[in-house]
Amino acid sequence: MEFRSLEDVRKVLDQILWDLTPQEVAIKTRQVLGSPEDYREAFDAMRGYYFCVDVWGCKANLALVDHVTDIGRPHILETDIPDAVLEKAVFEQEGSMLIGGLYAIDDKIKSLILEYFEGEDEVKKAQGKG
Repeated sequence: MEFRSLEDVRKVLDQILWDLTPQEVAIKTRQVLGSPEDYREAFDAMRGYYFCVDVWGCKANLALVDHVTDIGRPHILETDIPDAVLEKAVFEQEGSMLIGGLYAIDDKIKSLILEYFEGEDEVKKAQGKG
């Protein structure tokens, strides 16, 4: 499945893991040193999609990471979220615009995403209203 905009994300809103971060995925993946069954159990707990800030080519972009069909693949999304807001999330995590990487979204970015989907049942659950 391709995701190019927040509108495309609407199809999988019920599968968004709103609080999962790239750092948590990396930690959980490294912790699984046992059998393939241990890995599968850990992965299943993270099955879904999550938002992050993807820095590539000195630019911060909102991305949706596919942890369902294409494990760990970030999809860059076209949004109206200002570059300064995305960059701030990177800098708050001591990141750099010169080095590529995935960073957690901050509360401001999350609120802008939730605002875009205002009224959707899955978003109401994420906001604790449903």
